Amino acid sequence: MITIQDGVAQISIVTLSAANGVTEIVSNDTPAVTSEHLTVSDNLLSIQNKSDSNSAPTPINVLPNRIADSANANFNLKRIEKIELKTEQDKAFYIVHGVREVKLLFFIPIDMPIDVKFDANNAEMVSVSKPWWSFFFFL
Repeated sequence: MITIQDGVAQISIVTLSAANGVTEIVSNDTPAVTSEHLTVSDNLLSIQNKSDSNSAPTPINVLPNRIADSANANFNLKRIEKIELKTEQDKAFYIVHGVREVKLLFFIPIDMPIDVKFDANNAEMVSVSKPWWSFFFFL
């Protein structure tokens, strides 16, 4: 896949592999998994909702490495546990399951799980899910 950003051509090598009903998409060493049906046509990656086979495939315009970069930039994640690609109401979303280090009383480090949902079409952040106790920490 070749993308042009700020007048500079970027070549992304995307690898798809499937096993046990799960497909893994790897771009620049960043994996994402999905149980949905993926298709590649004319160098375009699309996803088909398994539960609604009559709907049109939804194009995936953003690769997992860009989503991981956005999640790290916005939330300073300690690590990314998993990136999932899912469909909801004919839209595709990446869900980043990560861990962020927070401080209790300004010096006790605690790992807090965080889930961030991104639109797979334009990489915009859609929602953030944190544990109920996250209000105890300055984020």
